[in-house]
Amino acid sequence: MNDLEADISKRRSTFQGFGTGPQRHADVFKLLIQNGGGKCRFRVYWRDEHLRLALYDLEVGSPEFMKNFKPPTEIQCLQGSGGDQRIDLNACIAIPPDFDKYPFLWHGTYVGKLRYILTPTGTLKPGGDKGSEARGNVYFSMVDPRRYEPNYKPEFCQFREVRKEPTPFRGNINCAIKLDYRVIHEVCGTCYEAGSLAAFAQYDTEIPFEAMLEVSDKAGWVIFDKPMIAGGNSSQPNARPGDNATANLLASVKLSVVQDKAKKSYTKRSNIQDRRPEKAFSDYCKEILNRIKRASGIKIEDNEICHFDTFPEGKMFRARAERDIRFRAQLRKAMRETYPTCIGDVTSINDWDGLMRWADYMNEHAIQNKEHVRQYGNPNPKSQAQRDDAPPKWKVAAEGSSDAAGNSIPLNTAPGYDAARRQAELQNVQARVQTAYRQDDRRVPSDGYGCHICWGNHYARDCWYLDRGYGPY
Repeated sequence: MNDLEADISKRRSTFQGFGTGPQRHADVFKLLIQNGGGKCRFRVYWRDEHLRLALYDLEVGSPEFMKNFKPPTEIQCLQGSGGDQRIDLNACIAIPPDFDKYPFLWHGTYVGKLRYILTPTGTLKPGGDKGSEARGNVYFSMVDPRRYEPNYKPEFCQFREVRKEPTPFRGNINCAIKLDYRVIHEVCGTCYEAGSLAAFAQYDTEIPFEAMLEVSDKAGWVIFDKPMIAGGNSSQPNARPGDNATANLLASVKLSVVQDKAKKSYTKRSNIQDRRPEKAFSDYCKEILNRIKRASGIKIEDNEICHFDTFPEGKMFRARAERDIRFRAQLRKAMRETYPTCIGDVTSINDWDGLMRWADYMNEHAIQNKEHVRQYGNPNPKSQAQRDDAPPKWKVAAEGSSDAAGNSIPLNTAPGYDAARRQAELQNVQARVQTAYRQDDRRVPSDGYGCHICWGNHYARDCWYLDRGYGPY
């Protein structure tokens, strides 16, 4: 209380303190209630059972409550800036699978992030691009908060059951995703509502694309609407009179869901450049350094083969820039068009000296980055077991969709295709959830160096001594 009082006194010149005696504790508790913004932020415990029961029957914050108030034994935080801390589910209420009463959930995000979310493999990740270390759960609103006044505050009452009240989005959120709670419940498990009336999914669980029904902007205009399956099937035999071959194929075709053996795709460089330009710039510098060090040399504009690896390691970029006019144009174009956020002043590379200094910087950046990875390992590695256990992909396969006479039918016109497609999508989602990286996964380095703190066979970020501030010796 003394620290809180001193902190408020620094920020508010009109603050006169919390008073003395029993009123001091009551004023502190009243401030905590007011600072919660109309939401339940704390859970309070009293050692005296009689006092707890007496206060339990009173409305929190009422004059009668404050008159009988005594300092609590313990205050537990329910929600607010929790980071990767796990929420105490005993202090929350599970949202029942009553899909008539709770059909939808709402999640606020940014329009610029939709191109990564609204894809067949897109998901809502805990913490977004910052990962589950920034936030361990995906949060929702039980209803669309845009339908309420900006200053709306739910009526305060004891938290005993799930309440359909809005949870305001962050001020700069500019779109909202409408989610199907039935899909979330079947794929990700039960969701919960905290005392702050915010709903959330289970810890470190991603929400699949299949649960996203609609996306609309801040004003309510629809940006994305999940296509609905139309009724009827025009591919039935009676819809094609006189076409006996097609009718026979439709009657005999068999659909099945099989594992896709196609080669796995990798993240495109353009996606990395858009989402994480600093990382893409580091990879670009390392790629140039690796090319310069090739034993076969580099062919420059006049077809001469130059070996720039004979220069000092920190001056290879400068040597190539001085000799190769095409390399100078490449650097200027890359920094102006692809990595403008990675350089303070883009115009500084217009002249010769500025470009040479920037080439030296890129050279040193590549060397330091490679050395850091060699010494400490990949900052976000995947173990060999995780690579081997990569989630399988499933697809719909047809047997008997063509005959010897050359007749065939499209796969999406086969009877039962929609059900098989949904089954494949569901298996893909379940496979991604089961093999998703968990914060507790322990990774083993493959470079042979191991932990630089205790020299154990693990990464330094997983070291037992790291959180204790000392080493084993």
